[in-house]
Amino acid sequence: VNSLSGASVYLRDHVTNVRLGLLLEMSTVIGAIAGGLLAVIMTPTLLQAVFAVLLAVMSLAMLRRPGKAEHDEVTSASHHLGLSATYVDPALGQPVSYTPRRVGLGMAAGSVAGVVSGLLGIGGGAIKVPVMNLVMRVPVKAASATSVFMVGITVVASAVIYYVNDLIDPSVVVPATVGVLLGAQIGSRLARRVTSAVIVRILVVVLLYLAVTLL
Repeated sequence: VNSLSGASVYLRDHVTNVRLGLLLEMSTVIGAIAGGLLAVIMTPTLLQAVFAVLLAVMSLAMLRRPGKAEHDEVTSASHHLGLSATYVDPALGQPVSYTPRRVGLGMAAGSVAGVVSGLLGIGGGAIKVPVMNLVMRVPVKAASATSVFMVGITVVASAVIYYVNDLIDPSVVVPATVGVLLGAQIGSRLARRVTSAVIVRILVVVLLYLAVTLL
């Protein structure tokens, strides 16, 4: 629900990089299935601690704005797969063009995001956005929009595992869905009007909150 509601706004504004999202999702779904299976058969205390440290490190890394990418970092995969994209940032009032870099490393990190999603039920966006922004040099707005688009696909893979093991409580899911639906719409619309720097600061706070909560 979160993904469908938020992604609809980003897709309408052409901020989402659909090709990149579908490419990364191939490894992310595998990770999500693995994470779901792990969650069913084990106590994830140790993994929660590991991921908490990982989130804290990512939050600190997000505070450092990446420098300008070198031309040799653009892989042939990005060109062959048509991953380059352009979107109009309403906050800047101008188009933003970019080409994702280090595609292979991004896919590897996507599998980790999938495991986090399947194991801890946090959607994996907390890993996907920093990876796309810091590693692949995707602008944070495009990274956020693409992550929201991906989350819906990622969670279905692991949600089925939780469902067949009778771990989903509809009495909690249904009322929470209403809040999620409204929140996703509000968040995606606000993201259009604020600068990338503000989004980065919000993301850092969220990552630190998740890290502390997991610990």
